[in-house]
Amino acid sequence: MGNACYYSVEKLLSSSLLSKNLKVRIYKTVILPVLLYDCETWTLTLREEHRLRVFANKVLRKIFGVKRDEVTGEWRKLHNTELHSLYSSPNIIRNIKSRRLRWAGHVARMGESRNAYRVLVGRPEGKRPLGRPRRRWEDNIKMDLREVGYDDRDWINLAQDRDRWRAYVRAAMNLRFPYESIKRVKKRISNSDQTKHQNSKWKESFKDPKLIPDLPRKSEFRLITGHDCLSKHLRRIGVLNSPKCLLCTREEDMEMEHLANCETLRAFVDLPSKYWEARRMMSLLYENPDPDLKKLKRSCNHDNKSYCCAAIKLLMRISWTTTEGDASEIETLGHVLGACPYGESLRIHRHHAIRTKLADSLRKLKYTVYGEVHGTADNGSNRHIDIIAIIESLSKGIIIDPTTRFETYKGQPENVHEEKRAIYVPTIPYYEDKYQLHDISVTGLMFGARGTIPNLSFQFCKTLELHKSFLNELVLLIIRESVKLLRNHLYGL
Repeated sequence: MGNACYYSVEKLLSSSLLSKNLKVRIYKTVILPVLLYDCETWTLTLREEHRLRVFANKVLRKIFGVKRDEVTGEWRKLHNTELHSLYSSPNIIRNIKSRRLRWAGHVARMGESRNAYRVLVGRPEGKRPLGRPRRRWEDNIKMDLREVGYDDRDWINLAQDRDRWRAYVRAAMNLRFPYESIKRVKKRISNSDQTKHQNSKWKESFKDPKLIPDLPRKSEFRLITGHDCLSKHLRRIGVLNSPKCLLCTREEDMEMEHLANCETLRAFVDLPSKYWEARRMMSLLYENPDPDLKKLKRSCNHDNKSYCCAAIKLLMRISWTTTEGDASEIETLGHVLGACPYGESLRIHRHHAIRTKLADSLRKLKYTVYGEVHGTADNGSNRHIDIIAIIESLSKGIIIDPTTRFETYKGQPENVHEEKRAIYVPTIPYYEDKYQLHDISVTGLMFGARGTIPNLSFQFCKTLELHKSFLNELVLLIIRESVKLLRNHLYGL
């Protein structure tokens, strides 16, 4: 049925007249409902999950087309990772698992008078045939819960708590990588710090439900992976010379196991509270000029104390991450909103939302608007413009490329405008011939990632007679999408 539905709209998905945003909407509203009909009751094996992923990738490749290789210059299909970055929604397997968990919770809360509940808890009579048992629907439920951190067998009692079960359903939908991968990370860290006899203790850190990253609690995730910005981690990345705890006199490495017994943090009961208090106290230590803290000053690699304070403040506020390539940079607000690879798909979604909003407003003003139009520059290279707005009565056109950047310096909007002109001015003869126009101008519109509208962009919108209500709605749209980026970065796993 899924293939039949796909081939019925294949021409629409490959059409150059429809935007990619509209094609994705067709995929979500036409193909996915047919493909995932009754998926809540499916019992999937790994082979079947692989076949579903292959089908979903086939549809997405049809939507997003091919890409020109920067090295060879040849056209090639998009890789799976490139598809996932372009397609901002959860993949098809995450969708199935989330729906299956939602339905499982609904069945578990039914009374014994309901047939669905009796089938769930009933046990058939007789002997099972020889051989490995076939995978059951309940086995899939337990595997899905194990991925998000719940390893208890009695999941039916857990489903009675609607709020807690809903958190697991959301975690299954938005899981960035499986819980088993988190365990492997933790085991690798333990192997590097402990003897072989002690390596089995790494499993104990997952028995306490407070330590499991099943809810959006970044503190718990950081503690489990060792990426916690405490002394041991700061020593590993070269900020401190010693991994010992600076808050007490126990002379132990400052990590998750130590926080539970740290004398200074006895007033706090749960581990996440101890973690945030430890980070707060460490930041205060670096700002406090008390002479009793000489050992803390000596532990710093740099002679310039102000430099150390600035670095530690940033480390205490957020963490470190690895960007594309081998470089690392501090996770400032500008990095999260503008460069971090974890939020690339959401930034693409924010760009599409702004472009769609601008194009719809121009159509209301009787402009003829085309989006995502392919073109060719003078040197034969390909270009894709976001918007071209045409005034048919004057045979004039405007190539508009809206972009969202984190505001860093005063002349940034003008630089963005010149950058876009350098890209799209060579395509003007192509579009003049294509649309039979006498004059085409190029404008690069910059909007701030924090909702600011630069004066250059404001004056351009005023020239096009866009109403102030449009700018108000655009600001709210940008802020909403940027908040999604931050939430995904802080709480997404």
